[in-house]
Amino acid sequence: MPLVTRLVRAAALLAVGAFLALFTLALAPAASAETPMRLPGQITDPAGVLDSSDLTDVQAAIDQLYDNERIRLWVVFVPDFSGASGAQWAERTWNMSSLGNRDALLAVATDERDYFFNVSQGLSSVTDRENESIRVDAIEPALRSNDWAAASIAAATGIEEAVNSSDGMSVGALLVGGGAIAVVAGGAVVYSRRNKAKSTAAMAETARSIDPKDTAALATLPLPMLDERAKEILIDTDDAIRGSTDELELARGEFGDQAAAPFIDAVNKARSTLGSAFQIRQRLDDA
Repeated sequence: MPLVTRLVRAAALLAVGAFLALFTLALAPAASAETPMRLPGQITDPAGVLDSSDLTDVQAAIDQLYDNERIRLWVVFVPDFSGASGAQWAERTWNMSSLGNRDALLAVATDERDYFFNVSQGLSSVTDRENESIRVDAIEPALRSNDWAAASIAAATGIEEAVNSSDGMSVGALLVGGGAIAVVAGGAVVYSRRNKAKSTAAMAETARSIDPKDTAALATLPLPMLDERAKEILIDTDDAIRGSTDELELARGEFGDQAAAPFIDAVNKARSTLGSAFQIRQRLDDA
């Protein structure tokens, strides 16, 4: 790759990496109020309550619901509903996200201790009684224990059980030991390592597809995902600068320091900025 091209790539990666590191740091200490939003994915966590293991487990439950019933469950965790009721916030988010007849939404305000769960009226196989049972018997016990992942999984398994039940939920979604293990109709829902790996990869691709300049979309990513994306870009940037340094030495030997001066300056500035970005990264790791 030509030196100029490599330097341009390094500079672009550096800008993105430093931005993501700063952005993650800004989000990490405290979550702010969230207005209704267009959901960028089926798991949205500005509140930062889901860790990487939680994300994998919730994604697996969401995937199973879609694979088996072609129903899409969307879950979103925010600190609060910005002064609106749960129903108002969820309705606006539903409309902004263009959700339809085979969608369901679980919206949770983690600081306000409020939530709203809704299954589309187009899913006539889920009755009002079953909808209430999913909320009261499955979701609420997990939320009372601050087990956010278990609440999401309970919503997914509860919907699936309701769809497959001719006269209501036969057993319901039970929460075992406060953990994210859902038991439906006497059978444990077990997610294989392969499914977890696929879910994690899918979430990573979602993060990579977002324009780094789209701060609104980045803010809706779960913090663990945003954190991993920042690490990826910083590593890519470091590799690019190292490669640029090697090629710069060749250019200096062939054309002299005077001709290579602009590139020497660019590489030095890139190194300095990268060092600052890694310091921010260290602050995140130590927090």
